[in-house]
Amino acid sequence: MRLWCFDPGLTTGIALFQDNNLRCWGETELWRGLDAKIQSWDTIIYEDVFWKTPHFNPVGIRVIGVLQYLAHQKECQIFGRSPGLIVGIKKWPIYDFSSIKSQHSIDAICHGIIYLGPKYVTLPEKFLTRET
Repeated sequence: MRLWCFDPGLTTGIALFQDNNLRCWGETELWRGLDAKIQSWDTIIYEDVFWKTPHFNPVGIRVIGVLQYLAHQKECQIFGRSPGLIVGIKKWPIYDFSSIKSQHSIDAICHGIIYLGPKYVTLPEKFLTRET
């Protein structure tokens, strides 16, 4: 199973999990190149955008629209997730994301961890602390 996780915006954070292993992460400008990455039957998770918050940016809605279109075209399952779901995970002492400079990438990775279940996810060694 391939799971794509996105934090949509002007800079969209991306994380790909394959068979519960984090395979790649990064960011892209808006939705550039996503059509070539997403394959039929992938699962897509995106951080939803809420209108009445201080962090509201309408560009995120456009990116979500593109993701929904791609999901429809490629017959993928797609789910929006609340940003609040990942607030705590960044503070868990078992993870260390300090080597990632992009907050958007970190958010995308965290959504994947929560969706798949922390005890089922395999991350690269550099993201784990000694408390793991």
